[in-house]
Amino acid sequence: MDANVKKIKFTFKKIINSGRFRAFQKEFYYIKLNGAAVGNIFQGNNYFFYILFHIVKNEKNNDRNPNCDWMNIILKRSFSTVNDAKIFINNNAELICKNYQLKMLSE
Repeated sequence: MDANVKKIKFTFKKIINSGRFRAFQKEFYYIKLNGAAVGNIFQGNNYFFYILFHIVKNEKNNDRNPNCDWMNIILKRSFSTVNDAKIFINNNAELICKNYQLKMLSE
C-alpha cells in the first residue's frame, strides 16, 4: 500500500438517551466519517445489533421517493456485540465507500 494513500477509518459515538422515557429507549451509536454522521449501529428487537448507513440515491439504490435525495439502508448481517459491528465496519471501510456514496449528516 502506498504511504501517501490515507486509510479510511470510521469512528463511533455512543448516544445515551435522556429524558423521562429513557428506560424504554435503547442506546445506539453514530457511525462517523471525517466528523460527520454517516450511519448508526442499533440494537433490534431480537437483541442483535444492525448497521444502518445513509446513502445518496442512484439508479441501483433507489426507494422511488422524489422528495429526498438520500435514503437509509440496513445491512443484512447482524452482530451479537457492538464491538463485532465496529470491527466489521472498519475492516470493510474501503468496500463500503466504493459501493455506496455515503450521505454525511450533521448530528
